[in-house]
Amino acid sequence: MIKNLKYFISCFDAELLKTRRTFAIWMAVISPLFIALMFFLVYLFEDSILTMLNTGNPWATYIDQHYKAIATFMLPFFVVLLTTLVVYTDHKNNTWKLLYTMPVPKWCIYYSKLFTIAFLVFLTHVLFLLLILFSGFLLGIFRPELGFGDFAPAYLQLVVTTINSFLATLGIITIQFWISMRVKNLFVPLGIGLICIVAGNILILAFFEEIIYIPYAHPSINSWEIIGSRSIHQFFIVNEVGFYGLIYFFIVSFLFYLDVRRMNVK
Repeated sequence: MIKNLKYFISCFDAELLKTRRTFAIWMAVISPLFIALMFFLVYLFEDSILTMLNTGNPWATYIDQHYKAIATFMLPFFVVLLTTLVVYTDHKNNTWKLLYTMPVPKWCIYYSKLFTIAFLVFLTHVLFLLLILFSGFLLGIFRPELGFGDFAPAYLQLVVTTINSFLATLGIITIQFWISMRVKNLFVPLGIGLICIVAGNILILAFFEEIIYIPYAHPSINSWEIIGSRSIHQFFIVNEVGFYGLIYFFIVSFLFYLDVRRMNVK
């Protein structure tokens, strides 16, 4: 058990080291920075924001708008693109054969890469959280009339929203990871992921209750408070969408591993 854990940690460290030399790490940093900057500029220069925030603590609205803005398309597409790029790096460099000849279990190679992608998405969310706080404090300085300096940030709301937003991406990561491993081409997995995102958001309109089972729609659902005619269930700080994301990540990913380990690597 300890030996297998050491294998996994070594593989995970190696995967993190590889991502430092790819565009994936830049995506994880630049994407939240760009979105936070856009919101900051709108709040800084748009006069109508003052009317919209004239209802008490502006932090709650500010946080909610950030996450609702990315939920429908930007976040799921970012996850699809990041996952595909990380896996395609090994396809492009033809390193899968080398990886599978290493004296470590195949599951270590599979899960270390899967956890690396999840870690990058988590890192993006943490950076997004910090940028929301930082930009809000700056607005309290440069536009004091908005009221950011008069209220304490909604820390609990921000942390819970960030955690559930991350968990809502785990189903997409799991499925997109498997597709990207099975298909060596870069654009085919991207196209499949994009189609699934669009289809998921369209199906929301017709299948309110069942849409919870479609991972590509999870980020959109996570930004809501209801599914169809009922509220989204909450389990301590993890909501129903995040719970399904965890199921995909830890259970469905194992089923995909059983398929991937039989791959004929050429």
